[in-house]
Amino acid sequence: MTSRSADRTSTPYALDGEINAALSEFPEQEDIDLLRSAGAEYLVVDSRLYDQIDALDDIEDALASLGVQRATILGDYQVYVLPP
Repeated sequence: MTSRSADRTSTPYALDGEINAALSEFPEQEDIDLLRSAGAEYLVVDSRLYDQIDALDDIEDALASLGVQRATILGDYQVYVLPP
């Protein structure tokens, strides 16, 4: 993963392009493995990016099936803990 400066001007939590491309079919086990190998411990989902609540429910169900559990909700952001 490339180093990013502290004064990020675009999306502050944007992933490296290679990782972002690899996550196009998110969420799958390979995606969780990739995030963990990059050092991620948490996953934050911005619910505003989903037009329908059903899509967000589908994401949550898929994450739960992969052992990823929601830790908390902070406004529009759902925070999940990645399994070790």
